[in-house]
Amino acid sequence: MAEQTKAERKDRPEVAVVVLGDIARSPRISYQAHSIASELDYDVKLFGYLDTSPSEMLVKDPRIEIVPILPPPDCLAKLPESLQMFFKFIWTFVVLFHALFFKTSWLHLHSILMQNPPAIPTMISCFLVCRIKKARFCIDWHNYMYSVLKDKYKIAHLDLPRVEDTVASEQREGQSGSKRASADSRVVRRRRVVGTGQNTAIVAEMVEKPVRKEKWCAKRWYTMLIYKLEGYFGRLADSNYCVTRAMRDDLRAAWGIEANTFYDRPPAFRFRKVTDLEKHRLFQKLAAFENGKVFRDKNGDANSTAFTICSANEDAVQWRSDRPLLIVSSTSWTADEDFEILLQAVNTYDEHARIARSDDPDMRIPELVLVITGKGPMKEYYLERIKKLQLYKVNVMTPWLEAADYPIILAAADIGVSLHTSTSGLDLPMKVVDMFGAGIPVLAKRFACIEELVQEDVNGLLFDTSTELTHILKELAIGFPVSCSQLDRLQKNVDPATSNFGDWEQNWNAVVRPDFAKPHNQHFHRVIASEPEKEE
Repeated sequence: MAEQTKAERKDRPEVAVVVLGDIARSPRISYQAHSIASELDYDVKLFGYLDTSPSEMLVKDPRIEIVPILPPPDCLAKLPESLQMFFKFIWTFVVLFHALFFKTSWLHLHSILMQNPPAIPTMISCFLVCRIKKARFCIDWHNYMYSVLKDKYKIAHLDLPRVEDTVASEQREGQSGSKRASADSRVVRRRRVVGTGQNTAIVAEMVEKPVRKEKWCAKRWYTMLIYKLEGYFGRLADSNYCVTRAMRDDLRAAWGIEANTFYDRPPAFRFRKVTDLEKHRLFQKLAAFENGKVFRDKNGDANSTAFTICSANEDAVQWRSDRPLLIVSSTSWTADEDFEILLQAVNTYDEHARIARSDDPDMRIPELVLVITGKGPMKEYYLERIKKLQLYKVNVMTPWLEAADYPIILAAADIGVSLHTSTSGLDLPMKVVDMFGAGIPVLAKRFACIEELVQEDVNGLLFDTSTELTHILKELAIGFPVSCSQLDRLQKNVDPATSNFGDWEQNWNAVVRPDFAKPHNQHFHRVIASEPEKEE
């Protein structure tokens, strides 16, 4: 049957989708692969790392073939950092180029769509194979690699040359008739990237300074090189997509790259209406965990939980009027997210909840259950921090959830919290998109373009500090669940049945589909057809 299917599909266009990261933890590019296969009926080769198991959506689709990329060997970690970078570059370039060159079709490769970051050597490998096989080269910009490196290397600031600066400078020179800048000083409009703690501020300014040589630094030089290469290959791409209007404008201003804004939206195939019974069963499942006491019924009733009461035959589920406020936060446990803000906020909330002993339901400050999902390098560190807080009215749980349980826990929550900022200040957290897809409002850390997604007092609220977050939590929680009008209004605004947020499929068909629906390049078909047959 598999052979017959291959034979039937031998003339179908093929698209290679590339992510130089764990496929299972790259939802946007996974959705791209799924949409290309399901909406256009193309064959898809998905290249990436298999650190964890990919979703069944990808594995079970006969049109999608997952091609594992071998990561650099661990022994490279023993080398000095400069040698690590060099050998990782060589290794990754060779492995990725080899896979793309030999695993994709010569005649039917329509496009290669790559995720950025990481930019290098992904862009080089993808671009070369596209030009060799006459395929389209497409980039999906999630962030900038140079900004990730700047943050990683703790580079305080970078003065980056930009296309808009060059154009403005030429116009000024043309108007004044000046052909050369002063040898002693220069006035140039630069994009100055300034790091402050965990946050990154981006300002465009006029700077006047003497021409002087900065001390040579390998990391600074490497970051600047990546900046230039990102722009160079971005201009060579046939199609560019980005996650925000702010990034679209910045791509144009920095490198002269024209991109289409393709917002993340919740996919209909993943987020649907979740019933109260499904939520109740998940609470029961979490209650069975070793640290799931907070979900258990206080009287030990197996048919009930701390949040719900269910009839013996499960034909009716009732929400408890004394239930805790359930908050969910999905984190990557990295420096991109200032988790300390959330810890300080729930600690202060706990102090207020302990002394608020009002019998009036309208003034009740409920207990709080904080469910944190996700994996990351700093998880163990923060779990130790949580243990030391000695919370009484706040319970923090970090359960391991199956993929099918993730949309349910989001839908069961009352509020979502996002701590995502951004190394570039130009991308948006996909976790917030998931929360909106599940129908819960979001409290989000404020940064440059977050308001393209979270609209203040419409579908969520924004905060800068732990003090602000504590205040917001108290305002929303007072009177919960009987009398909490502000929370009720926010929840109503994000109800999937009535909101106009849209879904992945609608957005993909409007923005991305037209580029991939274009006819396949028939260059090689024409060459083969024009060649005379050799006589025996």
